[in-house]
Amino acid sequence: MTDHGTYITVEEDEADIATLLGFIRERGQPIRIVSHGAPVADLSPAAVIPARQALPAPDPTHRVVMLEGYNPTECATDDEWPEEAR
Repeated sequence: MTDHGTYITVEEDEADIATLLGFIRERGQPIRIVSHGAPVADLSPAAVIPARQALPAPDPTHRVVMLEGYNPTECATDDEWPEEAR
């Protein structure tokens, strides 16, 4: 037992990955994998991701008001373009 929870060696690891993941899920502790006395990897429980928060309701004061007769899909006329962009 270490500060990383349980450890196993590569040489004795005959368990399948499902067994190791089940151990991590049940105990919530990581498993350190060791090869020839040297740490190789740590298998850790996944971080808990918080649920998405609901978006706030839209502010009714932030709305688009189109002028009467304005068509946003209409091409700009030559006089509406800046002189240097014509």
